[in-house]
Amino acid sequence: FRFLTHFRVTVSSGFAFDFNAKPDSFATIPQAELDLVLIGESYHLEQAWERIFKPLIQELGRDYLRILYDRLQEMYDILRVAGKADVRHDPWCMRGSIRERDAYRQDRNSSLVVDCLLDVVEAMSEKYSGLPVGLIEEWLSADVPTLVRVGLLSLRLSKTCSGKDKVKLVIDRGLVY
Repeated sequence: FRFLTHFRVTVSSGFAFDFNAKPDSFATIPQAELDLVLIGESYHLEQAWERIFKPLIQELGRDYLRILYDRLQEMYDILRVAGKADVRHDPWCMRGSIRERDAYRQDRNSSLVVDCLLDVVEAMSEKYSGLPVGLIEEWLSADVPTLVRVGLLSLRLSKTCSGKDKVKLVIDRGLVY
């Protein structure tokens, strides 16, 4: 499963606005565009996930959580270095609802990793009445905005944490603006 979620960095020709240009001119400067793509085709990866790996969530859920967390963190770190992500934005955080899936997936799109993570979180939350509170706290404190959103979903799905404790955790993490 870890192998199937490998990605590669693609570099293409892009441009940026030249902010040192004179006010009466519009200028751009060449700039490399970096993107992350999954090695396999999204369709085939999705089929493998649905038919082979997803049915094993009950047995391998904790391993999947670790693998998907590590992969998401690794992709975020690369995008952050490239200037395409920061503590408030990453490519996956723009979903209207974190649970929206197909609308954001394209060929070889790395959002499949987020979708798989959501499947694991939802299945494990249903079976075990929620994920371990320590894991949820780790995600709520993460630098990766999408992991914070997944942490909030995990907290919402948790049946072991009282409503009062959930509110306290969200406030303590500074997630209420």
